[in-house]
Amino acid sequence: MKRIALVFLAAVPIVMVASSAEAAVTVGQTVTPNSSCGGDIFQRSSLTTQYSVPSPGVLTHWSFEATSSPPPVRFKVARQINATDYTIVGASSIVDPPPSVVSTYDTRISVQTGDQIGFYTGSGPCALLSPSGNFIAFSDNVDDEPVGTNFPFTTQDARLLDISAQLEPDADNDGFGDETQDKCLGTPGASSGCPSTVTIDGLRHKGGRNVKVTVTVPGAGTLTAGSSSDPALASAAAKKSLKAVTQTLTATTIQQLTLKLRLTKSAIAKLSESGKLKVKVKAVYTPPGGPPGSQASKLKLKS
Repeated sequence: MKRIALVFLAAVPIVMVASSAEAAVTVGQTVTPNSSCGGDIFQRSSLTTQYSVPSPGVLTHWSFEATSSPPPVRFKVARQINATDYTIVGASSIVDPPPSVVSTYDTRISVQTGDQIGFYTGSGPCALLSPSGNFIAFSDNVDDEPVGTNFPFTTQDARLLDISAQLEPDADNDGFGDETQDKCLGTPGASSGCPSTVTIDGLRHKGGRNVKVTVTVPGAGTLTAGSSSDPALASAAAKKSLKAVTQTLTATTIQQLTLKLRLTKSAIAKLSESGKLKVKVKAVYTPPGGPPGSQASKLKLKS
């Protein structure tokens, strides 16, 4: 394949882990384009704005300013692998930007210091003719190279790319930006940055009809606790002894919560009749957009 140029231009949660102190930063900039281009393009250098990633993290959004006749655009990230070659390390879905506005799109691309942002475009306005020193490198055809492709680059003319992205820290290295994407800061996981884990820390019964369950969860989501045989928690047919309680969690750090469960009438009758009762409690945590995880524990009750 021919290659010329490449562009460079009820329970109160106790927060146990603090969120990242770093803040999101903007990489690149949007400009009103007056120069057309096509193919894979990356900003190598700029006199005014940094188009290379300043620190490791996750790119969570990207923006493009369209003219009245914008080309299709796919946001991309390239990484230098030797003195002359780069490789595509991330790419978004291709979009058709609406005309004459700045549009912002969600993405999730893990990046390293020095990675370069850019895009693939069809033929159309995508850059600004700029003073000497703002360089780009680009392919001379309409290739849309997939992630993992390596390519050489050649410095080209003085233009400034119409592209910017938001870089967020990723303190737990799970590939989710800490400010807008990660719902379990400090604990890595695959579902919105959350694992499907829950720990029962303790069960207490001080007489009466209430059983207190203390659990630890990694962050936001939903938590349900009750008898392990409760239909909301498992498929077992045994009669439940505790009424299930469900709580929505919004805090995005590890938290410990205490839920108050009430014995059912049949369980109270058994406890009163025999003076003791065994209950099996199950806690189920479901992270945002992920599968549930659970843990069960037993407790002996005395009247």
